[in-house]
Amino acid sequence: MSCHICTSAHSRLPFLCPTCARSRLYQLRLENTRVLLEKESLGRQIERAVSQEFPQNPQSAPGEGLNANDHESSRRWTLQTIASRQAASSSRRENLGQQIEALKEEVKAKKADISERKANLSRRRSDAESAQYQLEGREAAILTGVQNTSKRAEHLWHNLHSKTAEARIFLCREAAHLYGLRQKTSRKSDGRQSYVLGGIAIVDLKDMNGPTPAQISTSLSNIAHLLVLVSHYLSLRLPAEITLPHRNHPTPTIYSPAASYHSREPSNGSDTPHSSTFGPTASKTTEPRTQPRPRPLFIDKPLPRLAKEDPGTYALFLEGATLLAWDVAWLCRTQGINLTSDSWEEVCNIGKGMWQLLVAPLLKHPP
Repeated sequence: MSCHICTSAHSRLPFLCPTCARSRLYQLRLENTRVLLEKESLGRQIERAVSQEFPQNPQSAPGEGLNANDHESSRRWTLQTIASRQAASSSRRENLGQQIEALKEEVKAKKADISERKANLSRRRSDAESAQYQLEGREAAILTGVQNTSKRAEHLWHNLHSKTAEARIFLCREAAHLYGLRQKTSRKSDGRQSYVLGGIAIVDLKDMNGPTPAQISTSLSNIAHLLVLVSHYLSLRLPAEITLPHRNHPTPTIYSPAASYHSREPSNGSDTPHSSTFGPTASKTTEPRTQPRPRPLFIDKPLPRLAKEDPGTYALFLEGATLLAWDVAWLCRTQGINLTSDSWEEVCNIGKGMWQLLVAPLLKHPP
C-alpha cells in the first residue's frame, strides 16, 4: 500500500512524511490493544473463577449466574490452585524433612560428643581415683626414702669431713714434729715455759731486745715457713701475706693486709730494705710503677742499735713481727683455739699459740 501524500510504498526506507510514520505505528498500537484486551478478559475470568471458589454471598449457590465457560475456568483455576498448593506443600515438606534430617544428625553428633565426654570424664575420674589410691602411704614412703638418702649423704659427708679434718690435723702435727716444735719448762722456781722451733727458741715479741739478730731472724723465718705450710694444709689464706725466700730474695717478708694477695711483678731483691734503686742506668730508664713495700722478718743489728741508726727499718721490722703474730692468732681463732686475743701479751707469745695449735693434745668436748 502506497502513501497518498508521498506516493511511496511502505518499506524499510526512511519515512518521508508524518503520515507514513503514523501508518507504520498503527499496527503496533493495534497489537498492544489486543494484548491489553486479552489480559483484561483473562483477569475477569480469573475473578469469576475466584469468586466461584470463594463466593462473597454464602447464601447463593456456587454455580448461580455463571455460564459453561466460567464453570470450566473455575474448575481449572481450582485444579491449578490445588496443584500450586500441593507443590508448595511438597516443597515445604521437603524443606522440613531436610531440616529434620539435619537436626537428627546434629542431635546424633551431640549425643556422640556427650558420650565421648562422659567416657573421658569416667576415665579421668578413674585415673584420679587410681592416683589418689593409698596416696598418703606412697607419699610417706617416698618422703622416708628421700630422708634416708639425705641422712646417708649427710653421714657420708660427715665422715668425709671428719677424715679430711683428721688428715689435715695429721699433716699439720707431722709438719710441726718435723720442724721440731716443742715446749720447755724452766727448772727455776718460776716454772716459765719456752718454745723451740728448729732448735732455736721462739722469741717473744716482748723480749726481743736480748736475743741476737741471727737468733731473731732464724726464729721468725722458721715460724714463717711453718705457718705458710700449715695454712696450705688447712686451705686457709692468712690475712697478712707471707713471702718465703726465693731467687734473689733469701729472706722472708710479710705484707700488710691492704697490700696482700695483689698481682705484683717478680721480685728481684729491689723490695728489700737494703736494696737501692740508684745506679748508672737509673736515669736512663723510666721510673717503674710503685710496688707495695713488704715488711722484713729479719734484722742484721740488735734492736736497740737498729732503733738508733735506722728508725725506718726498725719500724718496718716491728710491724712485720706484729703482722706475723697476728697471723698466728688469727689461725688459732679459725681452728677454735681462743688465746684471749684481746690480751696483747697472749698475742705476742707466738710460740705458745703455735704449740697449742699444732702440738697440744686435742680437747675432747663432752657429748
